[in-house]
Amino acid sequence: MKCSNCGKEFEGRFCPECGARVQDEMDLCLVCGKERNDGEKFCSNCGYNFEKQVVAEIQELPKS
Repeated sequence: MKCSNCGKEFEGRFCPECGARVQDEMDLCLVCGKERNDGEKFCSNCGYNFEKQVVAEIQELPKS
């Protein structure tokens, strides 16, 4: 993939050149679809709690 910040080609979730994070589903509010800004804990449009979603995803991981 190509970094949207600096243009470097790479694989993974963070650009090794500039450190930019790859945008994924958590960069959009699951309720209203508004783009999430870095560091936001709640959606500024509808109030969705992004932190609860992260906790829920962690709890759903299979136990080994």
